[in-house]
Amino acid sequence: MAVAKWECLPEFIIAQIFSYLRPSDRLTAGRVCLSWASALNSPSIWRNMTFYFDRDVYVLNNELPQIAIKFGHHTKRLELIWSQPQIPYVFQRESGILYLNILEIKSVQLQELTLRDFGFCYKWLYRHKVNIALVQFLGCQRSLRSFRIINAYVRPNDVLRLVFVAAESCGNCLKNLDLRNAFKKLHSSHSSPRFLESLNRMSALTNLSIDYHALSDEVIQALSNASHNLSKLNIIVSASKNWHQPLTDNVWNILKNSCRNIQVFFKVENISHYEELASMLTPSIPLERFHLHSGSLWDHRRSRNFRSTVRLLINQYNNTLVDLHFHIKNNREMLDDLLLEVITRCKRLCTLQYDGVLRSMEIIRDICNLFRNNNITRFKTFHLSPREINQRNRATIREIMTNFKEYFIKQDLDFLVEEPTSTIVFY
Repeated sequence: MAVAKWECLPEFIIAQIFSYLRPSDRLTAGRVCLSWASALNSPSIWRNMTFYFDRDVYVLNNELPQIAIKFGHHTKRLELIWSQPQIPYVFQRESGILYLNILEIKSVQLQELTLRDFGFCYKWLYRHKVNIALVQFLGCQRSLRSFRIINAYVRPNDVLRLVFVAAESCGNCLKNLDLRNAFKKLHSSHSSPRFLESLNRMSALTNLSIDYHALSDEVIQALSNASHNLSKLNIIVSASKNWHQPLTDNVWNILKNSCRNIQVFFKVENISHYEELASMLTPSIPLERFHLHSGSLWDHRRSRNFRSTVRLLINQYNNTLVDLHFHIKNNREMLDDLLLEVITRCKRLCTLQYDGVLRSMEIIRDICNLFRNNNITRFKTFHLSPREINQRNRATIREIMTNFKEYFIKQDLDFLVEEPTSTIVFY
């Protein structure tokens, strides 16, 4: 039997294999033979570049500038990540700055730029050089469509400067802006004139992800004025101790009138009490998705009152909600009846996931009968993760799911019951 030789493989297959390697390993593989060296010049290998700005810079050292010179013009998506905890390499840090400078000189035009865990534990001089290199590189971009700063560990002014430069150079084409955990809670950006001016320049913006504490009526007003194409607003709510005044109902009406297709996603993390959530959830929000992760810690001096939270969602957003996800820990409130009400009253809801206590496993049978008897076909995903399932409950669940299995298959409904603490899944 003839044995296939590596050098006989088509170049596009070798290039695809190279795309799974780290940049340093790609360069090493390119020295093996002429066919591999030729495959190394394939644009598809270098179109998406991801590397750690501290660790990989140390490994590549002098080769990183060479990558920018030889292959930088192929790069369309660049992601720079900082190690957490950061790796204090001292001698090769200038290579990363030189890499950005070379991309700027070669006028490399990206489509996407991501800065993840962006921050420094180094001395001020190096931080200043990196900030300057990033600002200059962003300033030469003219076709950037997506800009992300996720989990920033720098001063708010550094983040604001980068956002402002991106808006100034690419405001007419920037469609996706992701600022999740970019502004620390103690240094909110919602009152910054530079931030408002940046948003006013983003006329093509369609997707914005941001923390709730970075929003204000002025920010929503700026979004309304800048882009009438804004369709997705993803809001992350993670803590309440540093909130400013909640957004007013009036400003949500302005946003809806300006952006007709706007869809809002609230992701609530480690917040439990109804009083806190009700202050944010005003009636005019075009709320499409709502995910609640309550966390395990709360103020024992008052009730979390999840029933009121669920009822508020049903009453105010029954015509807009498409996706609901409740991950409720240590809860003992009776919510079984409200799950049935959510199904019947939320007319657009097609995905529901509930991870919490069910008082009676018979509620699962009631839910299944409700789907079948009312011919509810809009649902695509329905997941339940009941807590405290015993041996008797397991038998009940298994019997219910067996009886309705054919119906779920016929309706193409992903109906799943599982135990959160084990690998047992009941179909």
